[in-house]
Amino acid sequence: FSKRLLEAENYEKIIVFGGDGTVSSVLKYFENKEHKIGIYPLGTANDLARELGILKLSKRFSLLEILKRYQQSTNIHKLQLWNFQTKERTITFSNYLSFGFEATVINQFSSWRNANKLLTRFGTFSNKLTYGLGILKHFHHRLPENLVIENEFGKIHLPHNLRGIIFSNIKSTAGMCNSNSIGNPADSKIELVMTSSLISYLKIFSDSYLKTKLNKNIDSAERWNIYCDNQSL
Repeated sequence: FSKRLLEAENYEKIIVFGGDGTVSSVLKYFENKEHKIGIYPLGTANDLARELGILKLSKRFSLLEILKRYQQSTNIHKLQLWNFQTKERTITFSNYLSFGFEATVINQFSSWRNANKLLTRFGTFSNKLTYGLGILKHFHHRLPENLVIENEFGKIHLPHNLRGIIFSNIKSTAGMCNSNSIGNPADSKIELVMTSSLISYLKIFSDSYLKTKLNKNIDSAERWNIYCDNQSL
């Protein structure tokens, strides 16, 4: 993969065939470079491709037509990458980064899919089923009570029994729902989405499927700080 990225530096325009993981790796490699990167969604979730309207186009047009459109297109989005820095390392991400309940469910989801490749053959349906089982298994998970989160405007009021936090700059999550109603991958802000109960977490899905307007805890800022007295999130 690294060799292919190195070879791709010789081209002005690059098309990435894959899902969010592959796209994220390519975006990080070409950060601060002038290459124009297109996406042909072949992953399971395809959150970024969905956000940019590319997933819908890929279902309507042939591969050849998509490639022609990329070649002729002048509609270019400058996407924002984000860094999460700890004492040991820096994590660069493009879509979202989660802690607590949501992160535990995603890790379980990935573990099950890696252990059983058959799950990857049924697309979004298997995503929903596997994700739902992960929710049922880990819904008791909670974040430490001494957690402090702040941005440039001050400290954030945290709900009682906070279960999970998601830092997101796109609307879609895991190809199934919209966790961040105001997300925009091209702006300079990233949103904090908080869930304090299983019901508040399921509201994320109800907004997507029932078209409701239930209140969710969302704050937006350019920079966030997290403190937890050396406890694991």
